[in-house]
Amino acid sequence: MSEKKAFVFDTNFIIQVKKLNDVVTNLQDLYSVYVAQISINERIAQQCRELKDLYDEAEKNTDRYKRFASIQFSRTFEETCKVYQEGIQDTYSAAFGNNIIPFSLDSETFSKVVDRANQKLPPFSSAKDASDKGFKDCILWFSLLTYFKDNGEEEVVFATDDTAFRNNADYLINEFQEITGKVICIKPNSFYNEILKGKEQEKPEDQTFNVQDLESIREQINETIESLRNVYYVNEYGDEYWYDTFTTTKLFDKDYMRVVFEDLSRVIREHIFEKTICATVVFGLDDRVSNGDTEIPIERLDNSLKLYQNIKKNYPDFIDQFLEATAKILNRNYRETSTSSEEDDLPF
Repeated sequence: MSEKKAFVFDTNFIIQVKKLNDVVTNLQDLYSVYVAQISINERIAQQCRELKDLYDEAEKNTDRYKRFASIQFSRTFEETCKVYQEGIQDTYSAAFGNNIIPFSLDSETFSKVVDRANQKLPPFSSAKDASDKGFKDCILWFSLLTYFKDNGEEEVVFATDDTAFRNNADYLINEFQEITGKVICIKPNSFYNEILKGKEQEKPEDQTFNVQDLESIREQINETIESLRNVYYVNEYGDEYWYDTFTTTKLFDKDYMRVVFEDLSRVIREHIFEKTICATVVFGLDDRVSNGDTEIPIERLDNSLKLYQNIKKNYPDFIDQFLEATAKILNRNYRETSTSSEEDDLPF
């Protein structure tokens, strides 16, 4: 089999495709899949902007309803944004490992970007009245040149729908070859779907995917994740008690659970000598989770992390289904927010 090519994508690819774990899995036989750190930073910034809108809306409602209600923030915007930043970064690190292309904003790089903007060289537009828009595109391009000059594969596919790259493909391809000595192809994001179609055509018609001991895995998932919801106690009189470890006012989904599991190793490491951890530390990415009457034993979190890593390694095609299943189990601790009765609303 021939040596793999590199597959790198722009930020707009991330927004369109979203399921990047599937991209890595689907392409792993043919490509080494890379993501640029500047694209990760851009996604983090987008998520934090959306988060800021929610905080601003909450603050407006605080003023609007302050006569008869109050809103208390469990975390400041800065604290929540930091959680998002660390969680998103950990998610990408888990998916791409060492295949994250770094970038530099030192004075030398900044000077090169400014010179390129002044000369209207791609990915900046050369149109007479064009603006200097293209700073992030230029940083991304420099990061590709710097990385593949001394690292990576001999052939690179760069997927992007950005016209700054697509409309200047010939110039950029030549520059890439001159600086790195390697070959790059600039393709639209749809090229990814073309690769998948080609792989489907190569599959034998009778090919099936068999999961061994499926019933055993189902049972393991149920027992392991169920143990995070509540803790069973027997007192000195032999009386049995079940205590919830948390409640949630908003249902979990697979994307929420993905961030939780990808961040779980860090959480365990930071509490390595503790026997129990409060649920908000584990599940509290936003204000939906409240701690219950008891904390989660850390050994149960250890087992959950091992289970996630096992599914991710041995059954990567089913990681979304696993996350859906875990969300469904944990959502048994969902408690609908109570609303005021009609009598409470009376003005006397």
